[in-house]
Amino acid sequence: MLLQVVMAAFSCVLLFLIGKRYFSARAAFVGALIYTLYFPSIYFSAEMEIPTVAIFLTLFSYYLLIANAGTLLLVGSAVVFGLSLLALPTNLLLLPLYLFMVFRRQGATKGRVGKAALHAAIAFATIFPCTLRNVIVGAIRH
Repeated sequence: MLLQVVMAAFSCVLLFLIGKRYFSARAAFVGALIYTLYFPSIYFSAEMEIPTVAIFLTLFSYYLLIANAGTLLLVGSAVVFGLSLLALPTNLLLLPLYLFMVFRRQGATKGRVGKAALHAAIAFATIFPCTLRNVIVGAIRH
């Protein structure tokens, strides 16, 4: 549970860093403060529940995606995004946003489509072992 509380606290920092990038430092601080004082986030960080882990993984993967660094952070973002899909499968709805951000981040380079495809492929490769296990267990039980 201590690790989950640390993840919740780090989620506030990630929210601030992402908000600062797109808005102002003041707006980012207010957003992080609101999330910090939001009762459900406090409650779920003290219980063994999925939302804290899912929020942390989602924010961390998005932060890695927008970090303006090389391919290594792009791969890291895809792996962490895949882990967030294992925690909360409805995060798959964020895939078009992630692919748009990869496409936009690459600027005028030729490899924009390739990098977006790489991000999606790595995210799906991350969840593939779990999916394969579920298919095998489902086939054995039926």
